[in-house]
Amino acid sequence: MHNQIRAVIRTIASRVRPHQAIPSRVDPRELIGLELDNILASDSFKGSKRCQAFLRYVVEAASTGNADQLKERTLGIDLFGRTPDYDTGDDAIVRVKANEVRKRLAQYSLGADPARRVRIELPAGSYAPQFDWYKDSARIVPSRRGVLVSRWAVVSAVMLCTVAGVSAVMHSRDPLRLFWEPMLGGSSSPIVCLGHPDVYIPTHGEPAMDEARSRPLQSLRPVAYVTSSESRTHPDVELIRDGYVGIGDSNASFLIGRALQSFGRGSQARLGDDVSFSDLKKAPAVLVGGFSNRWTMSMTNGLRFSFAEQDDKRVIVDRDRPSTFWSVPSLSKTGHATEDYAIVSRVLVARTGQSLVSIAGISGYGSQAAGEFVTDPAAIQKLTRSAPKGWERMNLQLVLRTKVVGETPGPAEVVASYYWR
Repeated sequence: MHNQIRAVIRTIASRVRPHQAIPSRVDPRELIGLELDNILASDSFKGSKRCQAFLRYVVEAASTGNADQLKERTLGIDLFGRTPDYDTGDDAIVRVKANEVRKRLAQYSLGADPARRVRIELPAGSYAPQFDWYKDSARIVPSRRGVLVSRWAVVSAVMLCTVAGVSAVMHSRDPLRLFWEPMLGGSSSPIVCLGHPDVYIPTHGEPAMDEARSRPLQSLRPVAYVTSSESRTHPDVELIRDGYVGIGDSNASFLIGRALQSFGRGSQARLGDDVSFSDLKKAPAVLVGGFSNRWTMSMTNGLRFSFAEQDDKRVIVDRDRPSTFWSVPSLSKTGHATEDYAIVSRVLVARTGQSLVSIAGISGYGSQAAGEFVTDPAAIQKLTRSAPKGWERMNLQLVLRTKVVGETPGPAEVVASYYWR
């Protein structure tokens, strides 16, 4: 045993080089500035000058200690030329643009460099950005002799031979890992397939859209809810089929990708129209989004809990109990809701011959809440208390409910479940 430990330590020590090019002191503002430049130059942002200006303004203010000045009225005056006495209740342009920035940040995160040092977010309900700092898996610190050495790498080497067996047992019984186990085997990385809703935008460009969406709802029918038949004859709107991803779906896919990565499994994020049935036959898949994702609607249609439309309302139905269904009680034309429902499905062998997981809400709020649920160790641990014995080897479906506060879904609770072999 001691000889094995010494061999591991010698291997690590042989790979440590004096004065590696890692700065001992780095100005956080410099790292934030570099990441901001990457974001603004990305495909998610380079097509919107206003989103670029908004994000640059709030990031620079926060990084220089002026986050307390990021108020809706201040942003309206400085960024959008509003008068100091403008009515923020009637003119929602700042809130609209902030939501768009959040969506674009979520899209950017899907393809961002996993080795970046800082992640920039704009939390819901706030105009002050949040900076999440990433550290290397092994923290590098300078030794007394000026050599950069990983202290945790040496500690890990010493513990490696003594705890490997215990660690393997613990990981094998981790409920969260057991839930995701069907995605972790095989030679192909799981496909994380996102839906994308049809969006209708004014043909006169972004300024017209900002002005239109900031007007009171009583005086405007939101362009996102123009019907397909109207769009073909309406001269002022244009259908965008694959240019946007819902913020809830984006957040859910990010959490799922990070969870898979924590288990040592990479994933490939792709939009629904970029995925074929042949692709689903080659790799396990996680389908994110309900009505916006054609593969969710197709692959889960025959399961007990599934999505349907009743009297022009989108609902979740229980096929074993036709009189039982769940719907969003107050879904507005702008997509806002105070409550949402979602289905989590895990099918060990789907029609494709591969494992399938579906995370889908009636709206984006439900998808986000479901994504948080299936990546939360505490939530899955609680689920196992009522699950049947051997649940990890069974197919399962859950119906979840979430309360929405402002634009943020709360923790999801299970309102129905079904397990089968």
